[in-house]
Amino acid sequence: MLWERFRAWITLVLAQQVGLTGSDLEFMLRNEEEGEMTTLIERSREWGEALNQQRLEKGIKKGERELVLRMVARRFGSAAADDLVPVLAGISDSDRIAAIAAKVFEFETADELVEWVRAT
Repeated sequence: MLWERFRAWITLVLAQQVGLTGSDLEFMLRNEEEGEMTTLIERSREWGEALNQQRLEKGIKKGERELVLRMVARRFGSAAADDLVPVLAGISDSDRIAAIAAKVFEFETADELVEWVRAT
């Protein structure tokens, strides 16, 4: 009984750290057992750090896109920003998003900006 509670607790902690549950979590743990083992706590921290880094990078890119959309909305209106949402959603390169932000002030109309973004 105590072992089952301990196992449930460990599974919950690991699931929160790595974002995996069920068979995905068990698969990852089995692969770890086959290779060179570190302690469970060390490995959990490594997985958590990697997941946090991914979340941070995703958040930064989301923030960059939102900033560009606010700039477009302020210069050309909210309809222009709405037109740009699906285009920006497909862009993951931070340098490209920065280039788009710079172009907001170079074009006279929103249509020119959107056309340029789609063409590049």
